Amino acid sequence: HCSFGSRPLILLLLISSLLFAEIPEETQFRADHYERDIKTNTLKGKGHAWMNQKGDEVWADEIHVDFNADRAFAWGNVRIKRHNMDMFASRAEFGLKSGDGILIDGVIVMGSTVVSGAKIIRHSPESFEVEHGFYTTCNIALLADKSAANCPYSWKISGRRMPVTVEGYAQIFDGIVYGQDLPVLYTPYFIMPAKSKRQTGLLRILMGTDNNLGALIQAPVFITLGTWQDLTFTPTSYSKGGFRLGNEYRYIYSPYKYGQVTFNFTNLQYSTDRTEPFLNRHDASKSKGSKALGIVGESYLDISN
Repeated sequence: HCSFGSRPLILLLLISSLLFAEIPEETQFRADHYERDIKTNTLKGKGHAWMNQKGDEVWADEIHVDFNADRAFAWGNVRIKRHNMDMFASRAEFGLKSGDGILIDGVIVMGSTVVSGAKIIRHSPESFEVEHGFYTTCNIALLADKSAANCPYSWKISGRRMPVTVEGYAQIFDGIVYGQDLPVLYTPYFIMPAKSKRQTGLLRILMGTDNNLGALIQAPVFITLGTWQDLTFTPTSYSKGGFRLGNEYRYIYSPYKYGQVTFNFTNLQYSTDRTEPFLNRHDASKSKGSKALGIVGESYLDISN
């Protein structure tokens, strides 16, 4: 009786050992419908499929894993999360151990940075290349879903090919710079930081012209005040309008609680009785009488919740 009763248990243990044979311990897998093929050493999951491979989480409508080939394939509403980087695609393929992969119709979100492209080739966990894509930093609400690709942007750069190193730099070949939706500049090569971790330092220097104030040069300085607030000083020198200092404080406590306060201080020349400001040095030079130097401040406040 004891010998017969132990057979079902032995058989169950044998089936269980075969079912999970050669599945790496670091792989976790679940789905609404699950299929394990021992002969081909593959897994198939359909419906709310999920897997975790060495800390990389993958969600999709359907996931197939080939352990012999060390490859996984995902289809439909694909999302891959690795540390502070979220990747989205309609279809994806990636190595279980190598960290390489391919995203079709891909979007990569790293903090405020958003990179999208028809095809994104992931060479390693920290390096990828975008084909026919866009690069922008419009995700100020820090969205962590595919809708970040549609965030309202003041600028973006498109490129035929864009190699990107996480927490490093993005190289853009055959780039077109857009202001809003208007293309304003073509450049055969451009390099930009691709950092999700905010750092205090000098931002991109801007040179241009103003119809009233003349030629200008602007050198903004970014100061991080923690994980959810920062400050930017923007000194600007005009050839006719003198010096202007912009100060902008921003906070993003959550996707629903954020705001900013902006103060601008401008040197202006006044008439002696201080009732008539001169908009620029050219106007001031044509006026008779002594002048006095004044400082004008302007500010606005924009707070949500």
